[in-house]
Amino acid sequence: MRTLVDIPENKLKKLAELCKSQGISRAEGIRQAVEMFLKKNSTSDIGQFFGILKGKGLTIDGVEYTDGVEYQRKLREEWD
Repeated sequence: MRTLVDIPENKLKKLAELCKSQGISRAEGIRQAVEMFLKKNSTSDIGQFFGILKGKGLTIDGVEYTDGVEYQRKLREEWD
């Protein structure tokens, strides 16, 4: 789908230089930038771990933990 976007001249020049150095078209560079922006700002990770384990999950004794609370409970079982 085509779209019209206003990009400041100085940014457009830098984009053109970067795309040329990578051997891609300016349109492909913009598509890649949009893809990176969408991945960075995706809300599909809601309910996953935060911090160091975010997006990774954790396997302990063959059990896969994708919920931080579930993992905390497993750790705290050792206290009993």
